[in-house]
Amino acid sequence: IAFRFLPILVLAAKICPPGVETTLYATFTSLYNGATYFWGAEYGGMLATYLGVTDKNFSNLYLVYIWAIVACLLGLIFFPLIP
Repeated sequence: IAFRFLPILVLAAKICPPGVETTLYATFTSLYNGATYFWGAEYGGMLATYLGVTDKNFSNLYLVYIWAIVACLLGLIFFPLIP
């Protein structure tokens, strides 16, 4: 997981003002950890329940995977905004 997050931190360190790299790193790390816990555990479970995925019924599991892939790719929309 750390290797996935490293390019984002390197890019952020390059575009942030000098002297605030540590604060930016701490902020990004805490946001990443909080979002991973909250979105992954809470919304993933709610989405699976909404789509009817249970321990015995996996018929809609592919929809959960599609939602997860789309959610991961949403960040690509913001790449043109990077200076």
